Amino acid sequence: MMNDKEPGKIRIGIVGLGGHGRTIQSSIECCSDFEVVAVCDTVAEERSASAERFGCFAASTMEELLAHGGMDAVAINTPNHLHLQQVTDALNAGLHVFVEKPIANSMADGLKMVEQAEEKGLTMMVAHHMRFNRASRKVKQLLEAGELGEIVSMEMHYSANNTPYYPPDAWRLQPEYCPLLPVTQLGIHGVDLVHYFMSRISDVYAVARSVTVKPPVKDSVTAVMHTEDGPIVTLTSNYCSPVLFECRFAMTKRNIIYTPHSVAISPENGMQGADEDWTHFDYHDNERDGYEIEVTVFADALLRGADVQTDGRVGLQALAVDECMRKSIESSGVVSVPDFVSPVGSFSK
Repeated sequence: MMNDKEPGKIRIGIVGLGGHGRTIQSSIECCSDFEVVAVCDTVAEERSASAERFGCFAASTMEELLAHGGMDAVAINTPNHLHLQQVTDALNAGLHVFVEKPIANSMADGLKMVEQAEEKGLTMMVAHHMRFNRASRKVKQLLEAGELGEIVSMEMHYSANNTPYYPPDAWRLQPEYCPLLPVTQLGIHGVDLVHYFMSRISDVYAVARSVTVKPPVKDSVTAVMHTEDGPIVTLTSNYCSPVLFECRFAMTKRNIIYTPHSVAISPENGMQGADEDWTHFDYHDNERDGYEIEVTVFADALLRGADVQTDGRVGLQALAVDECMRKSIESSGVVSVPDFVSPVGSFSK
């Protein structure tokens, strides 16, 4: 918590300005608690546009940004394999960190960041934005109320036909930079939602194949996962089919169909029920709500001591499931997922 800054603004630097970085810029711009004082990108056009947008300093490297100083926090929206060094440098400079998911490409790297932030007493938030969507909060509310019965199982699909839109050398298509391609970038949303909606994933069994890429690279993954609370979860994630982000909960009384911006509750006889017997909640009026809420949560944590909700350990726990899927694919066996969260508290908040 930044006691010396309350009730002032958080001076933040933004690292990684193109692509998804534009979404984060807009979200930070919507939060009155932030003052963007510096931006950083290797692409001159992105630097220039963002510097003009915020009227701030522009750097071409992380080193230049940190040397400029004058910041309380940084938002890092760069490729996964760059996170370890950039987060480490930011923490060493005494800055709080908001870093894009996944926290890293390996549990070992993620744990280094988590332990460094904890040792320095600095806040690190991992940007698992989907749990902040209003639709996600509605599902959480419905599950906790218990009126729809007990969760029997959960089916998830997090896929997008990304391969045709990326150049062959894109980092998202290279296992050394994005180890389990679609799961590392897309399916990890579903993994975090399992942790948010239910409980920790305790073990996984995964299979994969190559559809639009050449072996040994895999672009289609299916996994079966056990949770500590009992329900079994299936996850399908690929880079091959049209965009589909959806979760289906089989319940003992009624079923739930969730997308990032809608929730549907079935009648008691499920799919056989009439259309008018379904209950619908629609949140398409603002499809960036999760991004805007997560940066507000980050600000509240720094200024007012609020719970950051997706701290480094929560991010590390989601990454652990991804890495254990890779091990399962390699071994053709079930792999137990290490617990990085329970010793320090619950992460289903």
